[in-house]
Amino acid sequence: MSIQPSSSANSSHGILPAQVRSWLRNLKVIQKIGLGYALVVGIVVAGTGTGISIARRYEFEAYQGNEDAIEEILSLRNLEKSLNRFIAYERQLITWLENPDQFLINYDLYRSSGRDFQKDWLSLQQKYDDDIESGVEETEDELELLDELVENYDGVVETNLEELDQFVKGMDLSDLQDRELLVARQEFVDLNRRPAALELEEFARNLAALADFIEEDELRESREIVQESARLQAQVITISVILSLIFASLLAYLISRTISQPLRAVEETALQVTRDENFNLRAGVVNQDEIGSLAQSLNQLIEWVGAYTHALRTTQQDLETRAQELNAIIDTLGDGLLVIDAAGQITRANPALRKMFRLNGTPLRGRPMQDVFDRSITELIVQNQAAPDINLSVEVNLLEKRVGQALVTAITSNRETAASSEPGKAHGSVVLIRDITTEKEVDQMKTDFLSTVSHELRTPLTSVLGFAKLIQKKLEDTVLPAVSAETKKTNRAVRQVRENLGIIVSEGERLTSLINDVLDISKIEAGKIEWNMQPTSVAEILDQAISATSVLFQASGLDLIREVEPGLPEVICDRNRLVQVLINLLSNAIKFTDSGSVTCRIYQQDAEIVVSIIDTGIGLSEDDLEKVFEKFTQVGEVMTDKPKGTGLGLPICKQIVEHHEGRIWVESQQGQGSTFSFTLPVNMSQESEATNVNLQSLVQRLKENVDRAVTPTEKSQKTILVVDDEPHIRQLLRQELEAVGYQVKTAKDGMDGLNQVKAEPPDLIILDVMMPTINGFDLAAVLKNNPATMGIPTIILSIIQDQQRGYRLGIDRYLTKPIDTEALLRDIKILLDQGTSNRKVLVVDMDVSTTKNLTDVLLSRGYTVTEATTGKEGIAKALALQPDMIIVDSAISIEHDLVNTLRFDNGLETIFIIMVEASQVADISNPTEPT
Repeated sequence: MSIQPSSSANSSHGILPAQVRSWLRNLKVIQKIGLGYALVVGIVVAGTGTGISIARRYEFEAYQGNEDAIEEILSLRNLEKSLNRFIAYERQLITWLENPDQFLINYDLYRSSGRDFQKDWLSLQQKYDDDIESGVEETEDELELLDELVENYDGVVETNLEELDQFVKGMDLSDLQDRELLVARQEFVDLNRRPAALELEEFARNLAALADFIEEDELRESREIVQESARLQAQVITISVILSLIFASLLAYLISRTISQPLRAVEETALQVTRDENFNLRAGVVNQDEIGSLAQSLNQLIEWVGAYTHALRTTQQDLETRAQELNAIIDTLGDGLLVIDAAGQITRANPALRKMFRLNGTPLRGRPMQDVFDRSITELIVQNQAAPDINLSVEVNLLEKRVGQALVTAITSNRETAASSEPGKAHGSVVLIRDITTEKEVDQMKTDFLSTVSHELRTPLTSVLGFAKLIQKKLEDTVLPAVSAETKKTNRAVRQVRENLGIIVSEGERLTSLINDVLDISKIEAGKIEWNMQPTSVAEILDQAISATSVLFQASGLDLIREVEPGLPEVICDRNRLVQVLINLLSNAIKFTDSGSVTCRIYQQDAEIVVSIIDTGIGLSEDDLEKVFEKFTQVGEVMTDKPKGTGLGLPICKQIVEHHEGRIWVESQQGQGSTFSFTLPVNMSQESEATNVNLQSLVQRLKENVDRAVTPTEKSQKTILVVDDEPHIRQLLRQELEAVGYQVKTAKDGMDGLNQVKAEPPDLIILDVMMPTINGFDLAAVLKNNPATMGIPTIILSIIQDQQRGYRLGIDRYLTKPIDTEALLRDIKILLDQGTSNRKVLVVDMDVSTTKNLTDVLLSRGYTVTEATTGKEGIAKALALQPDMIIVDSAISIEHDLVNTLRFDNGLETIFIIMVEASQVADISNPTEPT
C-alpha cells in the first residue's frame, strides 16, 4: 500500500510556526474559513485604523502649526493694538487739559498702555528667540521685517514715555487757564511732532506691515500645510489599506492552503485510483477536520472498491465461465429452448429447437416469431406477456407426427414481485419445448392398461358384488327368518354373517368407485366422455352435493356452514359432473377434519362464479400444494390413518372444472385447514349450447313420456335372453331375474345368442359387449336391422362405456357393470311394459336446422323419426304413422290447432305432445288439456 503525500503539511512550512500549523490542522474547515475571514477583516480594519490614526496625527500637527501661526498673528495684532492704543491715549491727552482729574486718569492709562506694550514687545521678542533656538523655521522675509522692526524700535516707546512724563511734570495742571491752556496745548502739539513721536508712528506702521505680512504668510503656509496634510492622510490611509490587504491576503492564502492542498491531495489520489486502478493508493491527509474525515472515507472507499472490484472481476470470470457452461448446457439441452423479446422477435434458439422444426442453417435472431412458428406458440407467448405472472403451456405439433409440450415463462425484472403482487411488465418470454411423444405413448399405454385392467376387474367384481347382494337378500328374506334358535352363539353368528356380508358389499362398492375413477379419468383424457351442458343454478348443485354427503356430516359431528351470495346467475354446465366435484371436495373436507366446521361459500367475482370449500382440518404443506392435483398421488402423511383411494378424485375434479373453462386451486397451511376453490365462467356463450340444452331436455322428456305411455301386455311371464360370455354373470342375472318372476334364457356368446333369438324371439335381450365370435355391438346391429327382431327391447350391460355407439345402433338402455340390480329391474319392467323397441317420434318444425338437430339426436338414441315442416303435413303424417310422441313448434300448433285436431277429432288421445316455444320445452302431461 502506498501513501499519497499531502502537501498540506508543507504548504506553509517555514512561514507558520509548527504549533500554529498543528493548531490549524485540528481546526474544522468552517472554523478555518471563519478564521481566515476574521483575520482578513481584522487586518484590513486594523491597517485602515492605523492609517487613519497616522493621518489624523499629521492633521493634528498641521492644525497645531496653524494654531501657532494664528497665535503669532494674534500676538502681533494685539501688540499692534496695544501700540495704537498707546498712541491714541497720547493724542487724547490734549483734550483733557481742561479737566486735570480726567487728564491724570487718561495719563495713567497712557502710561499703563505703554508699559503693556513694552511687556508684549519683550514677550514677542522672547518668543521669536525661543522659536529660533527650537529650530522653528521662519521665512527670510519675516526675519528681515522682524529685524528691521527691532532696529526701528530702539526704545521708542520708553523715549516717548519719558519725554511726556517730563512734560507733564513741568506743567502745573491746576493753573492752566486760558493762556496757559493754549500754551500747554501747543506744547502737546509740538510734542507730537518731535522725532521720538515720529519714530513711534513709523514703528507703528512697520509693526502693522509686519503683522499683515506674517498674517498673509502664515495663512498661506497654513493652507499649504492643510493641503499637504490631506494629501498625506490619503496616502497613509491608502498605503495602510493596501498593506493590510496584502498581509490579510497572505494570511488568508496560507489558511486556504490548509484547505485546498489537502483537498487537492484527496483529488489527486482519487484521480490516480480511477485512472490507474491502483487501489493500493491512500490519501495522506492528516488533518483532523472534515477534509481529514473525507480522506479517511476516501481511503476506506478505495479499500472497499478495491475489494469489490477484485470480487467483481472474480465474479465476472465466474460468470463468464458459467455463461460458457450455460451456453454449453443450452446448446446440448435435449429440449428446445426459444427466447423472445418484448417486441416478439427471436433472440435465441438452441440446436434442439432448430432440429425439432428443421431450422438448421436458418438465421433466426431478430426475426419475428410469427414468421417462423405457428399460432399455437405465438398466441401463447402473447398471452404470457400480457399476464406475465402466469406460466402457460400448450401441446404443439412437431415434425414426423411427433408432439411437443411448450411451456412459456415471462421474463420480468423481479419474478417474485410479479407473482406476489401486481404483475410486472414482461421484457420477453422463454419457451421450453419438450418432445413428449414417447411420454404420451407411455401415458396412453398406461391409460389403456388401466382401462383394460379396470374393465377386466369389473367382470369378477360384478359377480362378487352381485352374488354378495343376492346372498344378502336371500339371507335376510329366507334363511335368517328360518333360524329359530335364540341362543347367544346363534345370534352372534347371525350378526357376524350380516356384518361380513355388509363388509363384502361395502368393499365391493368401494372397489367399484375406484374403478369408476380410473375409467372416468381415462375417458376424460381420451375425450370420450359425454357432457350434458345446460343452464343450472350453482346453489342447487351445492344443495344436491350437501344432501348426498349429509350422512357423512352427521357421523363426523362437523358444523356445515352455507354461504351463498343471493342473485347469482346460472351457468352452462354438466350438473351431474359438478355435483361429482362438490361431493369429492366435501368428502375430503369431512375426511380430514376432526373437529370444527366445513364452510361452503359461493359468490360472484367479475365474470366468474367462485365456489370454495373451507375446512378447519389438518391442512397441507407447501410441498403438497403442488402435487395435490397430480394423478395417483396421495399427498403428505395425512393419508396414514385414512381410507386409501386411487389418488384420482382431485385430478378428475380438475379435468371437469377445466372442461368448463374454469380454474381450481387450493390454499392451505399445515394445521390450519384448507380451502379448495374453483371457478365457473358466467359469460360462456349460452347461444351455442341452447340447442344442445333443449335437445337433451327433449330427449329426457321423450324418454319419460314414452316410458309412461307403455301399456302392460297380457302375457304374464316374460322371457329374457341374457347373452354374456361369463358364466358367473349369466348365473347371477338368472337368479336375480327369476327371483322377480321372469323366465330367463342364457347364451354363452354372440353367435349363440343370435341363434336363440332366431329360434324363439324373447321379450327382451340383455347383451354384453366384449364377447368372442360376435361382440355385443355387432349382435345389436344385426338384430336392429332385421325386421323380425328390430322391435325386441335391448339392454346392453357391459364394462365398456360407449353409450353413444349403442344408442346409434338402436338399443334401448345402456347400463354398466357392476350391476345396479334396482336400475336394471326398473328398466326391464319399463321396456317390457312398453312392449316394443320401435318408438316413433314425429318432429314438426319450419326451422330446418332445428328439425335436423332433433332428428340426429333422437336417431342416436334409438328412436324412429319422421319429419314435417308444415302443420298440414304434420297432421297427415301423425294420422298415418300413429307415432308415440310428437314434437311440434308452438306457432304451427296454434295456427293449425294441431293438439285438438289430433286428440279429439281423430282418436289420438294417448299421443304425448312436446311443444317448443322460444327455446323452452312444454310437456303436455295431461292429454285432456290442450297445449
